[in-house]
Amino acid sequence: MDLDVNNNDSVARPADMMKIIIILLLLAITLSAALAAGSTCRGITLSGAGAFGAFEAGVIWGLLDKRATSDVEWQFATGVSAGSLNAAIMSMFSVGDESAASQYLNNLWLGITQEQVFVEWPGGVVDGLLLQKGIFNDAPLNKYLHAHVNQTMINQSTRGLQFGATNIDTGNFDLFNKSASDIALALQASCSIPGIWPPTVIDDVVYQDGGVTYMTPVTDTARLCYDTGATEVILDVIMIGYMEDDVNMADAKTIDLLMRTLHIIKTNWYYKDIFTTFQAFPDVVINVYYPTGPFPGNVLSFSYSAPLLKIGYDTAMNESTTFGLTKNNFESALNKAFPFGLNL
Repeated sequence: MDLDVNNNDSVARPADMMKIIIILLLLAITLSAALAAGSTCRGITLSGAGAFGAFEAGVIWGLLDKRATSDVEWQFATGVSAGSLNAAIMSMFSVGDESAASQYLNNLWLGITQEQVFVEWPGGVVDGLLLQKGIFNDAPLNKYLHAHVNQTMINQSTRGLQFGATNIDTGNFDLFNKSASDIALALQASCSIPGIWPPTVIDDVVYQDGGVTYMTPVTDTARLCYDTGATEVILDVIMIGYMEDDVNMADAKTIDLLMRTLHIIKTNWYYKDIFTTFQAFPDVVINVYYPTGPFPGNVLSFSYSAPLLKIGYDTAMNESTTFGLTKNNFESALNKAFPFGLNL
């Protein structure tokens, strides 16, 4: 039998191959666009809090009990100061494993003590004020973070992580993520309260608490979500921003006046962070969780974690202590929630 070597019917011509490639590319682009059109990204953002970080852990615990599973599958966890620690713990566990993350977080706060965070210098507070770079020595915190924050788990997790610290050299808010060579040290930098604890040095750069420049990194969290191609972004923001609506300060003395002033400044920082987010990303949806009354202890009191967890849990379960914000209502909602004068 003679073979017809010129018969190429069974072999695709170059022109035909090009058509197939173009068709496949168009199908891939169409499929990608279809997926992106309906995609949702969820993130959780945690503010600076000190020992009140236990409240944030309680809110997370309550949200897991209250919501549908899909509504707490946060693709990103971000934070500042104690909020950065909570975010890092959440990011040790992959998306879909929020219950294990919450349990680890609760156990961490229930077990923490002041001595694991800071101690006095050998010469006491006077030593800290006059001869050191902070009133207290936070060397124990470095050891604690390295013992409880598992960098390998963070790197293997599917949940994104981002937090920040204030670069004292430049005044900028420097961001850290999973690529940091020493996440525990970067967390210590984010938690280094000025004057209270010494600054943290990373690669010859001097850092202090991220809350000096940015109390709640809401805008950065929205950007992370939108960068995934998502068209719907929903953020859960947990803040430590309690403020009495009206306080008579006529008879207040120096310390009380100073503390009230600082509290007003701090609370405005919290909510102007949200305002900035809506300016940058007007279609974002933000759920804000905040305390409606004073906490036991103070930001350096690490012996009240159990009641703080309970307050946080109740806050998550009680709709009256939260509010949902969109581009259509955020200004009026914030001013209604904080009538002392945000004036947004």
